[in-house]
Amino acid sequence: IPENLSLIKAIDINDEAVYVSNKVKELVIDNGYRYKDIAVIAHDSIQYAKHILSAFIKNNIPCFMDYPEDIYIKPVIRLVCSCFDAVIGNFEREDVLSILKTQLTNNSIEEISIFENYLFKWNINYAKLKSEFTLNPSGFSDKLTDEDKEQLAICEKVRKSVIEPLVSFKEKTKDVNGSEISKALYDLLLKLNVPECLDKLYDELEKDELPF
Repeated sequence: IPENLSLIKAIDINDEAVYVSNKVKELVIDNGYRYKDIAVIAHDSIQYAKHILSAFIKNNIPCFMDYPEDIYIKPVIRLVCSCFDAVIGNFEREDVLSILKTQLTNNSIEEISIFENYLFKWNINYAKLKSEFTLNPSGFSDKLTDEDKEQLAICEKVRKSVIEPLVSFKEKTKDVNGSEISKALYDLLLKLNVPECLDKLYDELEKDELPF
């Protein structure tokens, strides 16, 4: 092995990232390098990104990461696209579920799961989503148990939380210009409580020292 190369055995990707982070710190403190003089290259930048960033944050190392990324994986972008798909497609079930699964609405994962099961059990889609839910979550039964009533209330709560703002958004964006559509979209995001959900998500990621 050439003198200017080192071969290191690591347990996993995180172990690699910690080693690299410590090496960068050593080069700066002990050898007079500047952070901007150092580059870290990985064969799979997407796979390594969160581990490198987490290790660098712990070592207080400033860095810029340049790697290809599909913008659609970002929760806000996915939510906005799904909102437009939902109103254009007349509230297609999968589009509504896509909005909820971004976790940028005030609905828990458990509530979304109950809601999704209810939609498929009763084949609720399109315009049916705009009507109040009254059918038994357990299926064909005239009697509602306490658990059924609780699940039905959850389904209706989730439905109203996303469908009512979408209906309003659809009405506001009929025959209007781009400026009015932008204002309506901003209002929709507020009604869906996206800013609050983003704050919560940021706090959770910051606590775990993960990239946002």
